[in-house]
Formats: sequence, structure tokens, C-alpha cells
Amino acid sequence: MKLFIITNVLGRGGNSNGMVAIKAESLEQCREFFIDRFGGEYSGNIVEEYDNAILDNDYKVLDLASTDTSAVGIIERVWGDR
Repeated sequence: MKLFIITNVLGRGGNSNGMVAIKAESLEQCREFFIDRFGGEYSGNIVEEYDNAILDNDYKVLDLASTDTSAVGIIERVWGDR
């Protein structure tokens, strides 16, 4: 299991971007969790921000202990300033 910390997302159209931490098995699953949470409600630009952050390597991946049994999905999110 991994913890993905993605920056330069959730900007709300402002100059200061936010970040999201997502626990997932893979980057593909991480994207699915992101779209499930933010894709419909906020649509277009939010998913584009995510994809651009991945392409620009604006993320870190931490390997979690194999004994970690906590839930997968979005762990935390911080919205950027407007």
C-alpha cells in the first residue's frame, strides 16, 4: 500500500494551489479515488489539475507498512486560496 501526496491541485481558480493525500495500491487507483471524490462535483479543471500534477511530477509516494490495514481512499485534502 502507498500514500500519494499530490500538490498543485484543488486550486479553486486561485494562484495558490492545494494538495491531496490518497492511500491507494497504485497511481491508477489513486486517480480513480480523486475522480470519484472531486470529478463530478467540481469537474473539468480539477481533474485536469490532477493530471497535470502527475505529468509534472508534483507528487511524492510513500510506501506504507505491510501491516497497515487502515482504509484506502482520500486521507486529507487542503484547498488552495481563491
